[in-house]
Amino acid sequence: MVLHSVAMAKKRKKEEKDRTYGDTVLSLLFRANLQRAREKMDLTQAALAARSGFSVSYLSMLERGTRDPTLLTVEHVSRALGFEHPRDMFRGKAA
Repeated sequence: MVLHSVAMAKKRKKEEKDRTYGDTVLSLLFRANLQRAREKMDLTQAALAARSGFSVSYLSMLERGTRDPTLLTVEHVSRALGFEHPRDMFRGKAA
């Protein structure tokens, strides 16, 4: 019985780790606007990382939807991309 519980716990942990975070409307809008704005400004992820203070790998995870941003992250990234207000990261249509 204990072995079964351990196996189930490991399976749940793996499923949680593999979960894609970007499956909500807000996540999709954020991801689409992040990438769209970055490319419109001709910024690489490295250049945006330098402007925003986040690592390239973290920005990549945000764009791919494997991480969800905190409100503070949204604020910093939107500022680095020149948005007038952080809420603008959630406008428009998702890709």
